[in-house]
Amino acid sequence: MLSSSEVTHAKFTETKFRQGYDVTEVDQYLSLLSQTLKVHESGRSMLSSASELITPDSVLDHRFTVTKFRPGYDAVEVDDFLDEVLAALREHEVEHEENTARAATPGRTKADCPCPCTCE
Repeated sequence: MLSSSEVTHAKFTETKFRQGYDVTEVDQYLSLLSQTLKVHESGRSMLSSASELITPDSVLDHRFTVTKFRPGYDAVEVDDFLDEVLAALREHEVEHEENTARAATPGRTKADCPCPCTCE
């Protein structure tokens, strides 16, 4: 599974005289994606509000400004990398749903719970 560190350190081929994605927009979005993955990796996704986390659907819907005749990132490389991020977010989403279901099990105690939540 792709890690937040891999997202933080992602590099793409720069374009100049052909279409690409706006460098600043891609870098800012990758920063948000990295933060979201860090939350999932720490197990705090059970405690974070949904508005703080980027969802797989929002990755699918995200669009970047297309550049031409100015620096941009290779669109195919960025799209392929976002597919990997999407897969990682979906895996974390499944884990989150499984942990939520386990936490909702009657009679479960905090000691039984795999996440840092407040099960009682």
